[in-house]
Amino acid sequence: MRIGIFQGAFACRKKYNQGGLSLKNTGDERFSDQFGRSVRALSDYLGMGLQIAVSFAFFVFLGYWADGRFGTSPFLLFVGVLAGLAGMVLVLLKVAGQANKKK
Repeated sequence: MRIGIFQGAFACRKKYNQGGLSLKNTGDERFSDQFGRSVRALSDYLGMGLQIAVSFAFFVFLGYWADGRFGTSPFLLFVGVLAGLAGMVLVLLKVAGQANKKK
């Protein structure tokens, strides 16, 4: 009788658990909570940074494209940079407001 790879792995795991040993981590469980919180915080900060970068780049490239389209070389690019900065400020204010609600 041939045993598949997964069946063999499950048989080994069953035999290992029956011997009184456990596959679970018996260490401090707070480590996983701290790690999870830090990963969530990191993802929040990365998301905020991505929002800021995308909002700024969108308006700058829109101004650059409009300059090429209408022939107003530096003017609309400058307007795009200002609009991008305004978008960055709005994102930061939104994030700061959400952070104050959490406290």
